[in-house]
Amino acid sequence: MIQFHPSVSNLVRIAALQFSDMLVVPKSHELWEEIELLVQQLRDKFSTPAEASTELVPARQLYRNIGIDPTKNRPSSEALLRRTLKGHGLYQINSVVDTCNFCSLQFLLPIGLYDFDKIEGGITLRIGMEGEGYEGIRKDRVNVSGKITLADDRSPFGNPSSDSARTMITESTQNILFVIFAPQTYSIPKLQQHSKFAVDKMLEFSGGKIVEIAVIPDE
Repeated sequence: MIQFHPSVSNLVRIAALQFSDMLVVPKSHELWEEIELLVQQLRDKFSTPAEASTELVPARQLYRNIGIDPTKNRPSSEALLRRTLKGHGLYQINSVVDTCNFCSLQFLLPIGLYDFDKIEGGITLRIGMEGEGYEGIRKDRVNVSGKITLADDRSPFGNPSSDSARTMITESTQNILFVIFAPQTYSIPKLQQHSKFAVDKMLEFSGGKIVEIAVIPDE
């Protein structure tokens, strides 16, 4: 499903999930009940982001592995947690994106989410080349030069911080690629547990079916 360039094989471990025949709806009330419960549990457990530092170690280690200072460019999962602990609600986008954010808060790992039909050719996880980047979702150009990135035959389209507008999920999306990013030392059984949770929630709130699940590298 996703090829690893040798330059990243000792830095990153991912769980890649491919879904088909999904039904993206504007909002799932049942999903938001679960999100609000998780948000309250996190606020009860952590008064400040600093109190969650132990749980944030894997995502921060991933960033350090790939040469990014996590105190300056925070993992997307940490940004979600910080927003939650400051009393701000999560953005409501649609059932698939909201489920992704729910899972990212649950695992405290960054997750990439892509419309599989907008990916052109093969997918490689590699280091971005000089000058490479893409238009981000609700962001200006995302520079991936010297940084880890997912790329297809056309160009880069995602990384652990920001996904591209080209492959973003819309209400017409049916086939989805869902990627959980972790440091290479992250437990394979734990990533498999995360994958099962993500599959259950995605299918529960957006229907469809799972096509493939892969943990890479798997040893």
